[in-house]
Order: sequence, then structure tokens, then C-alpha cells
Amino acid sequence: MSARRPSPLLDTHRAAGGRGLDDAGLPADFGDPDAEYRALTAGAGLVDLSARDLLRASGTDHLSVLHAISTGVVDGLSPGSGALTVLT
Repeated sequence: MSARRPSPLLDTHRAAGGRGLDDAGLPADFGDPDAEYRALTAGAGLVDLSARDLLRASGTDHLSVLHAISTGVVDGLSPGSGALTVLT
């Protein structure tokens, strides 16, 4: 499996001290886990979800197929909406 391309927020991560890249193209660490924890509990943090993928399904049986292969509840979703899930 090849590594993903780097996050579009990579420059922002590096400016905040992010170092290295993991398999998802995100910084491997920011150098000081204790300082990261203190910053997140005292203020706010950015969660980079750019490593997630998007699956678009169509056809008359798309909901039944998605229901069969995912752990999330997909029936009842309106067109263009989405849900976090894991494909099995």
C-alpha cells in the first residue's frame, strides 16, 4: 500500500511544529505530547479529516449495497448527505 499524498493543511501543521508524515499524509507528531494535551484542554484544536475518503453510490439498489457493506446506518439518508461509517 502506498502512502497518501500529504494533507492540504500540511503547511499549517508544519507551522505549528508538525514533523514527519504518517501513512495518511498527516504529521507523525508535534514534538511534545504533554504540551499538545495542555493546548487542547485549555483552548481548541484542529482535526484534519483530509485523509478520509468519500464514497458515492448510485443505482436503484445503492442503499441496500451500502447497508450490506457498512457498519453505519445509511438507509434514510437523503441524496447528497452522508454518514461516517466503516466499510467491512
